[in-house]
Amino acid sequence: MIRHVHAVLLSLVVVLSAIAIVWPAAGLAAGVAALLAGAVGLTLVRGAPRVIALVLASAGIAALVVGAVNGRSPTLPAALAVNQDLVGMLAAVSFLRLLALGARSPRPRLSGRAAVARTALVVHSLGAVINISAVALAGDQLARSAPLRLADGMLLTRAYAAGAFWSPFWVAAAAAISYAPGADARVTVGLGLAVALVAVLVSVIDVSRALGPDLAEYRGYAITWALLRIPVALVGFVLALHLWLPDVPIPRIVLLGAIVVTVIGVVASSGASGLGRVGRHAIDGVSSLRSETTLFVAAGVMTVGLQTLVPLVDVALPVAGYGAWVAWASIVVMVLLAVVGFHPIVSLALIAVVVLPLEPDPTLFVLAATIGWGAAAAVGPTSGILMHVSARFGLDAFTLALRNAPFFVVSLLVALPALLIAEAVA
Repeated sequence: MIRHVHAVLLSLVVVLSAIAIVWPAAGLAAGVAALLAGAVGLTLVRGAPRVIALVLASAGIAALVVGAVNGRSPTLPAALAVNQDLVGMLAAVSFLRLLALGARSPRPRLSGRAAVARTALVVHSLGAVINISAVALAGDQLARSAPLRLADGMLLTRAYAAGAFWSPFWVAAAAAISYAPGADARVTVGLGLAVALVAVLVSVIDVSRALGPDLAEYRGYAITWALLRIPVALVGFVLALHLWLPDVPIPRIVLLGAIVVTVIGVVASSGASGLGRVGRHAIDGVSSLRSETTLFVAAGVMTVGLQTLVPLVDVALPVAGYGAWVAWASIVVMVLLAVVGFHPIVSLALIAVVVLPLEPDPTLFVLAATIGWGAAAAVGPTSGILMHVSARFGLDAFTLALRNAPFFVVSLLVALPALLIAEAVA
């Protein structure tokens, strides 16, 4: 019963966030629904995610109390800005699971390093749009005849994590934009994609070496139209709507696109009866995201509290402004926090509260945040992707995190010139 209540609240966040595209006041109601979903989620989540969410929410509430005592209380819109757009987007994208993404793929014709490169680029491209589902699809194919190899795990996690560097369909971009709206998407996507391609191609070389004598017979993962049609439809819808409504936040556009593509897809494949599956997911299946959504709401509460508290504290930073080098240092901090167990949404919130008083250029801030998020996802042993691969394919998350260290080093090295370019064009 509680799970159904949670699912309905998350679905309500989706609906209200979509309505907010034409009626902004609905965004406040979405914030209320997100807070209720977070509260209910705390009763469903267990283990480390619950502890982390409780700590984050408690810290935010404590900061709000201190702020109120000192005469600083957030406005109602600010108090209800608890990552509801991110929660809504995450919940909406989960509906894409209802569409058949192609369980089988033909026998790949390429082999060796070419097959490694193709697998990496396919997983990266799909993961940039349909998120973690791409890793599950590819991993299931690669593990058909034998347990998934560590080298495959390295390839999948790195190719997937690099999608955060540039993709507007990732929560990373949505979260960063929520802190610093106004970023030039052409710059963040272009430079982020360049960093991602370098990191992925270097990973191909590293993984090929890790395969050792198995490289010659490596076939990898091939792509089919069944895999492509849904991402292509989603990208087309989002781009068209963004051009038509450029002032609407990307998370809301992605949210609406995911729902529209899902409804059209299920009706096309199953007729009107397919809508029943959409309804069942809305009142049950979407609750499978309870850990992520609860964590995001708790992080939103903490951010609201810290934004109230920080002006009361004289935080003396050893820099005069937010330039490329400070942005680069923030990437390092995000990864270090990930290594000790912080989720990127938490580390990003902490960094945002500290550096936003420096009035950073939004494009520079968003680019640093997305690169930091992706690098942290690959080497944080408690990150979503490493935990997912560990649970689904039996690979040790800590071993994967350690073996992905070269990915972080390469990403960090390539990120600096990208940030310098972003600063120059800002």
